[in-house]
Amino acid sequence: MENVYESSEFSESSDERADGEVFDDVNGTSSPVIPVSSSRRPISRGRVHNYSTQALVGEKEFTWKVEVDENSNSVEQGQVRIDKAHRLVSAKPVQRTLSDHVSKIRLESPSCVSEKAKLSSSPLSRESSPLKTCLNSPEEVKIQKAQLASDNNCPNKLFILPIEEEPLDCCSPAVPTLPRTVPLLPLPVYTIEREQLFPGSVFDSHCHLDFVYRRLRGMADCSPVQSLQDCLDLDREELGDSFGGCVANFCNPTDWGQGRSGRLVSKEIKDSVKDSRVFITIGCHPHYADRMNGNRMDQLSMLVSGLSRNMVAKVVALGECGLDYSKKNMVDKEVQKQVFADQLKIALKFRLPLVLHIRNAEADGYTVLQSAGVPPSWPIHRHCFAGDWDTAATWLDKYPGSKIGVTGLVTYQEAVRVHQVVRNIPLNRLLLETDAPYFLPARTDKGRYPWNCALPGHVLHVAAQVAAIKGVELRDVLEQNLNNVKEIYRVGGGGKVGMKKVEIVRAKLD
Repeated sequence: MENVYESSEFSESSDERADGEVFDDVNGTSSPVIPVSSSRRPISRGRVHNYSTQALVGEKEFTWKVEVDENSNSVEQGQVRIDKAHRLVSAKPVQRTLSDHVSKIRLESPSCVSEKAKLSSSPLSRESSPLKTCLNSPEEVKIQKAQLASDNNCPNKLFILPIEEEPLDCCSPAVPTLPRTVPLLPLPVYTIEREQLFPGSVFDSHCHLDFVYRRLRGMADCSPVQSLQDCLDLDREELGDSFGGCVANFCNPTDWGQGRSGRLVSKEIKDSVKDSRVFITIGCHPHYADRMNGNRMDQLSMLVSGLSRNMVAKVVALGECGLDYSKKNMVDKEVQKQVFADQLKIALKFRLPLVLHIRNAEADGYTVLQSAGVPPSWPIHRHCFAGDWDTAATWLDKYPGSKIGVTGLVTYQEAVRVHQVVRNIPLNRLLLETDAPYFLPARTDKGRYPWNCALPGHVLHVAAQVAAIKGVELRDVLEQNLNNVKEIYRVGGGGKVGMKKVEIVRAKLD
């Protein structure tokens, strides 16, 4: 997941102006307000004073105006209002947010769109990128490439891009790149050959249906989405019975620990499990570790045990859980480690697979897993992996029972570390996922699907890009993904060619 967790309330600038000053919108200077005492009311009838202020955001100049009726005896109030408005719009978070939106508008210009289309058939050079004709900074390239300029993930709040480049996972819009000394290989163009699909062949191993439902509610011209079938009707992929299912992760404790008793689950969970193609995982994302108070760990244990009256569906894994030491996560590291360890113990107790989110915390991740006694052969989905091949190889060697998940990020030209992993990893250690609503594949048809929100059906693009990178048939990738899903989650049809339906397999874990 996603983005997450910046506050939507902007604090005022520390450079506050003293009472009795007003901002001059012409030269940016402050001039004193000279109070005039008089017992007489103004003679004018309905005269209105116009106050304005300006702020430069990106290359655009914005002007805010306040009209104050002289007869209301509130001229000074108007001056205070406009001064406060300027402090608000000049605050760094506001300017960065507005700048991102200005960049997005510029990126959608016809000239930029035409240049972007060329990237799918030619390698991207850092020194002579065609994008430089319509982009001004590396941050804007990252915005365009990750398709997350207006991301309102995890608690559905606006995400503000960091200035520094960080490793990417499901909560970051930055595209991971290799050092300049590593040559960029052209990203093969994929095609989706429909004749290679078969019933139940397309399976998304990781998505967030609750976040999908909430994100699409705020998008223009989008019909209400409240179920997996609504997603399949909307995604424009026309998969029909080729779509076999998805693993839906519910990783926010406020979704599965509701009510006065903390024993209730959200409507989104109840709606999702009505579809037999949806398989549920429950856990606490490291961004929410500080919410695991009260009886929530007991509630988590009850839900995954299958004994809760409020969870009508079987839970197929615990997660996503883990550690996130990125700057966007303000939860104390010790709290994260304790909550992670407690969840591992629950998974071991009930013999459940694990869905892991580990970001900027590789060493501590190994330490907590080993301290909790997680065996190397335990079924683990290392979800949304975005590290390099050396890091991936080390992980796969230490945990041979695990598999690594790749998202729609693999379809982006600059996601070279992900491409490197896909080229080297054996297919039997790879899981296909969307991490919906994040990482909308780069080559979805924007004319038919204009929304910046990945859906489970878009995992077909992930499969097609993996097939193109590895030089294998799409059918082989889809079949192996079904086998891998079955090995980790004990669900699916095992990649059986021509199968009529996806069977649920609840086998004992070794």
